[in-house]
Amino acid sequence: MSILVPDVSEWQSGSSTPDWAGIKSKNGGAGVIRVGYGDSHLDRMFVANYTAMKKNGYKFIGLYQFLRAGQDPQAQARAFCTWVGPKSAVAPGTVFILDLEEGDGNQAGRAQAWHSFVDDFYGLSGLPLNKRSWLYSYTSFVTQHNLGAIFASARHTWIAAYQNTEPSIGHTLWQSTDGKLGSNVTNWPGCGRCDTSVHNGTITSLSADAWQPVSAIPDPPSAPGAFHGEYVTAGMSPLVDIAAKLKVPVNSLLRMTAVHYGTFGDDLGAWISDVLTGVKPFSTPVPKGVRLWVD
Repeated sequence: MSILVPDVSEWQSGSSTPDWAGIKSKNGGAGVIRVGYGDSHLDRMFVANYTAMKKNGYKFIGLYQFLRAGQDPQAQARAFCTWVGPKSAVAPGTVFILDLEEGDGNQAGRAQAWHSFVDDFYGLSGLPLNKRSWLYSYTSFVTQHNLGAIFASARHTWIAAYQNTEPSIGHTLWQSTDGKLGSNVTNWPGCGRCDTSVHNGTITSLSADAWQPVSAIPDPPSAPGAFHGEYVTAGMSPLVDIAAKLKVPVNSLLRMTAVHYGTFGDDLGAWISDVLTGVKPFSTPVPKGVRLWVD
């Protein structure tokens, strides 16, 4: 079983404004809308779209921000959270999505910066990775800009590939058409043929890890006296000493860090590579500013 999901922005307005009640009658109440473009452009249809989706009781609402290459990712994340509003303004079934498809070189750090800010703002950082913010990109950008680890992690992802066969890169949503090319071209009520994605499952499985009222989000468990959360290195100790201080095995510390952030980051990744290949001894201090995570 699968369901189709439209995604729209201010480009679908006026005579092509989405009919959210009509769309719900077709797919049960699932859609994705743009919040903003960069750090200063609020999508002109965001407020109207989100309000209508809330009114119609949508079970899955994707909110995405297009990340501009020339702007600071945290500043853009801050603008996104300001536009969406506080926790009390977030509708059940909402997920927060980073649209990352421009920029040069390794983009994992920029993705991490956005995800960390948004997850912290909405109190998701202590939850399992599959219950935090999502990542969207297209296949070639993922492979060419070091985003593969995120798409292979438990973090939900959304992949664009306008073709007939589903891409092999891990994903929860596959954007299979822009309304003209690709598969699953759909004529949606109000907005017609627009970007459309497919989810291999039900609307229940799609919305299972989405936002719930704050009272329904449990606090993460923690052992009495044990360290939990983010640890930032000072650049003075090797990993084995840090792990001993945090009272976790080295391999567990690395696993929890990779799962939580979806990547080791450039500095820790380079340190691990140098140690494992014998370029540096295990006693080499982990670089300053590396973020480690303990569940």
